[in-house]
Amino acid sequence: MQELKSRAGQVLVGDNFTKVSGHFRTVYVVQSIVESYGIPPHVRLMTENGGMLMSVSALLDSHFWLRNPPEPQ
Repeated sequence: MQELKSRAGQVLVGDNFTKVSGHFRTVYVVQSIVESYGIPPHVRLMTENGGMLMSVSALLDSHFWLRNPPEPQ
């Protein structure tokens, strides 16, 4: 499993996040971690309807995103 450690915490493939300002409570799942030379680390977030690329620093900013608790296994 890929993981990315940062000052603000840790992001793992499979983690779930929800936008703070969203009208709908869409859950975004971290599908992969993208690390390219010369740019900050990003993650690929997926929903049932598509996905997006987001910087890890923005994803870990609680003004924009909330980390959802892990689902019980």
